[in-house]
Amino acid sequence: MLDEEVNTMETLRKIGAKHVLYSIAHFEEDKYMFLILPYCNAGDLEKYMDKEKIISESEARNFIS
Repeated sequence: MLDEEVNTMETLRKIGAKHVLYSIAHFEEDKYMFLILPYCNAGDLEKYMDKEKIISESEARNFIS
């Protein structure tokens, strides 16, 4: 199942899909699956919303896309 998700992310990256997170590497152990992903330094949407309180429609559109 992990391979299918990684393949999907890799395909979207290859076709140049903007705003798609891709996997640098992945591996599995008996009980765990690991994905190595690029660092995203912008934080997360929840923290941004807590800080800004109100965002414009165009900002919201950027997050949704």
